[in-house]
Amino acid sequence: MPNPTLQTIVDETRESLNDDDKTFWKDTEDMLPFAREGLGAMINVRPDLLSGQFGTFVLNDVTLATVFPFEEQFVSALKDYLVFRANRKQGEWADNPHSKASFQFFKDYLM
Repeated sequence: MPNPTLQTIVDETRESLNDDDKTFWKDTEDMLPFAREGLGAMINVRPDLLSGQFGTFVLNDVTLATVFPFEEQFVSALKDYLVFRANRKQGEWADNPHSKASFQFFKDYLM
């Protein structure tokens, strides 16, 4: 099965954010930058994820139509990062245990 696009990952993540109708977090204004940050964080922690893609993967070129560039097992890590980042943006949820747990899950998936 081919890897999903970032749009698919964002749409699936919206269930965890209770934002199916895209009221709080807009695709290109919020979720795309969060996805880019998450992919960058994944690369910082696991540079080996880019094996075979040296010089071909440019983070700023990533769009919501981009196919997830790493092995499928890391899709959940990006979803957890998106939940963490969205909750951090929404002030009252910044220190919420759910937000902290999402970031911990993100790190755990990468190890």
